[in-house]
Amino acid sequence: YWLVAGDGRRSDYVRNIEADRRVRVRVHGRWRDGKATPLPDDPARRRLFKLNPFNSAFVAIAARDPLTVRIDLTA
Repeated sequence: YWLVAGDGRRSDYVRNIEADRRVRVRVHGRWRDGKATPLPDDPARRRLFKLNPFNSAFVAIAARDPLTVRIDLTA
């Protein structure tokens, strides 16, 4: 899974990820474990338009310091 934190490292959930990369994501009604990785070198604004073209324009404009986060689910 991919997400873009609009406020980057100022976002509380990004701070939590940096403290402990273990996360849980709800997929089709079930919780799945995974590891989240902030990707500061990824072009976050471009990534937004690949993820969700409907919401991307607003987030791209409002984002102060966008940061891409990749979540790898465990088996």
